[in-house]
Amino acid sequence: MIRTSRGIGLQFVKQLTAEPENVVIASCRNPESAQDLQDLKKSAKGELHIIKLEVTDEDAIKAAAAETSRIVGANGLDYLLNNAAIVSSKSRSNRLSFVKLIDVLVESRNGLCIRV
Repeated sequence: MIRTSRGIGLQFVKQLTAEPENVVIASCRNPESAQDLQDLKKSAKGELHIIKLEVTDEDAIKAAAAETSRIVGANGLDYLLNNAAIVSSKSRSNRLSFVKLIDVLVESRNGLCIRV
Protein backbone atom coordinates (compact mmCIF):
# COMPACT_ATOMS: atom_id res chain seq x y z
CA MET A 1 0.00 0.00 0.00
CA ILE A 2 1.44 3.34 -1.07
CA ARG A 3 1.21 6.48 1.11
CA THR A 4 -0.17 5.17 4.37
CA SER A 5 0.93 7.45 7.19
CA ARG A 6 -2.42 9.24 7.49
CA GLY A 7 -5.90 9.63 6.07
CA ILE A 8 -7.46 6.98 3.87
CA GLY A 9 -4.16 5.14 3.42
CA LEU A 10 -3.80 4.66 7.17
CA GLN A 11 -7.42 3.56 7.41
CA PHE A 12 -6.85 0.93 4.71
CA VAL A 13 -3.86 -0.40 6.67
CA LYS A 14 -5.90 -0.51 9.89
CA GLN A 15 -8.65 -2.49 8.19
CA LEU A 16 -6.26 -4.90 6.46
CA THR A 17 -4.16 -5.59 9.55
CA ALA A 18 -7.27 -6.40 11.59
CA GLU A 19 -7.23 -9.87 10.00
CA PRO A 20 -4.53 -12.22 11.36
CA GLU A 21 -3.90 -13.87 7.98
CA ASN A 22 -3.05 -10.61 6.20
CA VAL A 23 0.50 -9.47 5.50
CA VAL A 24 0.52 -5.76 4.71
CA ILE A 25 3.43 -3.73 3.40
CA ALA A 26 2.75 -0.06 4.07
CA SER A 27 4.91 2.64 2.57
CA CYS A 28 5.40 6.29 3.41
CA ARG A 29 8.02 8.99 3.03
CA ASN A 30 9.31 8.87 6.61
CA PRO A 31 8.52 5.60 8.41
CA GLU A 32 10.41 6.63 11.54
CA SER A 33 8.14 9.66 12.06
CA ALA A 34 4.88 7.93 11.05
CA GLN A 35 3.79 7.42 14.66
CA ASP A 36 0.30 6.10 13.85
CA LEU A 37 1.80 3.40 11.63
CA GLN A 38 4.43 2.54 14.22
CA ASP A 39 1.74 2.22 16.90
CA LEU A 40 -0.39 0.08 14.59
CA LYS A 41 2.54 -2.25 13.96
CA LYS A 42 2.62 -3.04 17.68
CA SER A 43 -1.12 -3.77 17.92
CA ALA A 44 -1.95 -5.26 14.50
CA LYS A 45 -3.39 -8.77 14.39
CA GLY A 46 -1.96 -9.22 10.89
CA GLU A 47 1.69 -8.79 9.91
CA LEU A 48 2.67 -5.19 9.13
CA HIS A 49 5.87 -4.06 7.42
CA ILE A 50 6.57 -0.35 7.03
CA ILE A 51 8.94 0.69 4.25
CA LYS A 52 10.26 4.02 3.02
CA LEU A 53 8.99 5.23 -0.36
CA GLU A 54 9.08 8.59 -2.09
CA VAL A 55 7.05 8.16 -5.28
CA THR A 56 8.84 10.97 -7.13
CA ASP A 57 12.31 9.45 -6.62
CA GLU A 58 13.23 6.61 -8.98
CA ASP A 59 16.00 5.30 -6.69
CA ALA A 60 13.54 5.25 -3.76
CA ILE A 61 11.05 3.32 -5.91
CA LYS A 62 13.73 0.75 -6.78
CA ALA A 63 14.76 0.42 -3.12
CA ALA A 64 11.12 -0.04 -2.05
CA ALA A 65 10.61 -2.66 -4.78
CA ALA A 66 13.69 -4.55 -3.58
CA GLU A 67 12.51 -4.41 0.05
CA THR A 68 9.04 -5.58 -1.00
CA SER A 69 10.54 -8.48 -2.94
CA ARG A 70 12.59 -9.45 0.12
CA ILE A 71 9.47 -9.46 2.29
CA VAL A 72 7.14 -11.36 -0.06
CA GLY A 73 9.71 -13.73 -1.56
CA ALA A 74 8.38 -16.28 -4.03
CA ASN A 75 4.79 -15.65 -2.90
CA GLY A 76 4.67 -12.29 -4.67
CA LEU A 77 2.03 -9.61 -4.20
CA ASP A 78 -1.70 -10.21 -4.28
CA TYR A 79 -2.62 -6.52 -4.47
CA LEU A 80 -0.98 -3.13 -4.89
CA LEU A 81 -3.01 -0.18 -3.65
CA ASN A 82 -1.76 3.17 -4.90
CA ASN A 83 -2.90 5.97 -2.62
CA ALA A 84 -0.28 8.43 -3.90
CA ALA A 85 -1.21 11.63 -5.70
CA ILE A 86 0.58 14.29 -7.67
CA VAL A 87 -0.12 17.93 -6.92
CA SER A 88 0.99 20.49 -9.46
CA SER A 89 2.12 23.79 -7.98
CA LYS A 90 2.07 25.36 -11.45
CA SER A 91 -1.70 25.46 -11.55
CA ARG A 92 -3.64 28.11 -9.66
CA SER A 93 -6.80 26.11 -10.02
CA ASN A 94 -7.75 23.10 -7.92
CA ARG A 95 -9.37 21.60 -10.99
CA LEU A 96 -7.55 18.92 -12.91
CA SER A 97 -7.98 18.79 -16.66
CA PHE A 98 -8.86 15.47 -18.25
CA VAL A 99 -5.50 15.37 -20.05
CA LYS A 100 -3.59 16.05 -16.82
CA LEU A 101 -5.64 13.39 -15.01
CA ILE A 102 -4.68 10.82 -17.65
CA ASP A 103 -1.03 11.88 -17.34
CA VAL A 104 -1.16 11.37 -13.56
CA LEU A 105 -2.80 7.96 -13.87
CA VAL A 106 -0.32 6.79 -16.51
CA GLU A 107 2.64 8.09 -14.48
CA SER A 108 1.38 6.31 -11.36
CA ARG A 109 0.93 3.05 -13.26
CA ASN A 110 4.30 3.27 -14.99
CA GLY A 111 6.19 4.61 -12.00
CA LEU A 112 4.88 2.19 -9.40
CA CYS A 113 3.00 -0.83 -10.64
CA ILE A 114 5.43 -1.89 -13.34
CA ARG A 115 8.56 -1.29 -11.27
CA VAL A 116 7.17 -3.07 -8.23
